[in-house]
Amino acid sequence: MKTINIFLFIVILPIYGYGQDFFGMSTYSRIYNINYEKSSGTTFLIEKDSSNYFVTAKHLFKTKKYGDIVTVRIYQDNEWKYLTGKLLFHKNPNIDIALIEPDDWKFVDGISLDSPMPIPGDEGFFFGFPFGIRDTLNRKINYGFPLPLVKKAVLSGSLGSGIILLDGHNNPGFSGGPVYFKNRLERDDYKWYLQGVISSYVNDSKLITIGDETIKFNENSGIIIAYTTQKIIEILAEK
Repeated sequence: MKTINIFLFIVILPIYGYGQDFFGMSTYSRIYNINYEKSSGTTFLIEKDSSNYFVTAKHLFKTKKYGDIVTVRIYQDNEWKYLTGKLLFHKNPNIDIALIEPDDWKFVDGISLDSPMPIPGDEGFFFGFPFGIRDTLNRKINYGFPLPLVKKAVLSGSLGSGIILLDGHNNPGFSGGPVYFKNRLERDDYKWYLQGVISSYVNDSKLITIGDETIKFNENSGIIIAYTTQKIIEILAEK
């Protein structure tokens, strides 16, 4: 069984102005391509009280219950490597977040859960591996882990129950990926803050008529559903 080795590699990029956004490797290097049974998606590593947890979408584990031990695969060095841990879910079964508490794990720096709230209309980014596509060109600078693809989204609003709505184009495989926004109220704060976890997108149902037959099909509406970082904190509080 191949083991996963995770380190932190940081590139400091110069800031030339306020109009352009930059990502250092500290933003990328904790996001991974995950596979469980026939489901592929995205996971990212967080830290809380000197412990690490992998965060992903709950719908990857359709038949599993809170506390179940699972073995997932994470892509590194051009192959899938195995990670075993305990599943943690929210007490609300509709919250599409799963945490994996890894076994036999040595703590490393992860993504912080401290995050100021973004403002509706603000532009942020989400990361992941749509359709299993990976940025293999840059994996050598990330200890064999491929870098995720990046997409832009606008914060459209929220539904109040820990759900935020983003205006962007989500694809299968981004599920479980992190959503980042800046604290735009602080002029000199260039840090990216974790704001949520990608769940899915809203389908736009349409009808098309071909001859005498009418067919119903779904299109991507461009409305992305994500759950807030607060829901991760609530899961850990119930642990």
